[in-house]
Amino acid sequence: MSWLQEQKKAAKRDENIVGDRLTPETLQRIGGIPQFPPLAAGFRPDGAWTHSYRIFACHGNVDGGNETVGRLRLERKPATAGRFQLLADQSIVHNDDTLHTLRATLTCENKAAAPLVEWTLSSRCENAEGQPLPEASCDESGRVSGGSVELRRKGGLARYAASGLVTSDWALFAALQQMPFSPSAMPPFDLLEGLSLWRPAHRIAYRGTYPWKGGGVEGPLHWFQQWGRGTLPYEYWLDSNHRLLVVTTLSRAYILDGRAEELLRERRESRLRRNRQRSQRKKNV
Repeated sequence: MSWLQEQKKAAKRDENIVGDRLTPETLQRIGGIPQFPPLAAGFRPDGAWTHSYRIFACHGNVDGGNETVGRLRLERKPATAGRFQLLADQSIVHNDDTLHTLRATLTCENKAAAPLVEWTLSSRCENAEGQPLPEASCDESGRVSGGSVELRRKGGLARYAASGLVTSDWALFAALQQMPFSPSAMPPFDLLEGLSLWRPAHRIAYRGTYPWKGGGVEGPLHWFQQWGRGTLPYEYWLDSNHRLLVVTTLSRAYILDGRAEELLRERRESRLRRNRQRSQRKKNV
């Protein structure tokens, strides 16, 4: 191969590399945002709502390898006595075709950062053939009281001293929808990632508007950034109705999508058929 051919091949390869952090524009370019669902009638961020997010993984190339790997369903119950309940249901198909499902019920204070009061969490796994893995499953619960966080799992108790407010990644999905689109800052907080992993000293800031047209939404999006110890930065994009459309961190994105459940089911069923056929061929050898 000549030097010129080598250069052309390298240039073409570079053009196929994403080369940017994940933003709504980047996701649109690599096929991650076909269409957002229409705004539900009477939607209010502080009311009752249900959002389903498609969990999308980018593997670095523009035209291949990017895929839906799971879904997150959040249901917010109306606030009473200064608190609201959030139901979270998340499933992810991992690279080895293990299905990991988390289901949680959170009670949060109805104020900035949606501070946690108490919660329960169920973690379940299925192998590549769809059979349950009891050894990889567990139930947890927790509460925040008097500046102390208690986590109970498998008969053990872990305690953490909170430096301020305590919230979780799922609770923030709800809390951001009630944040004003202005520089007024959310107070610092400690984060329980997946309601299990302690991540202290986090902050969220409003970064302004983000030009946007696509996916059935026109007009600028509103952009927030989160950073702190123990996690990669998160970025959030909301529409003018305070509806959270996109959340990104490193190579993963949560994209509001009415077909999230269907797409995960199709992926899982396809993988199960393939793995069962593979197992059957090995038995017949």
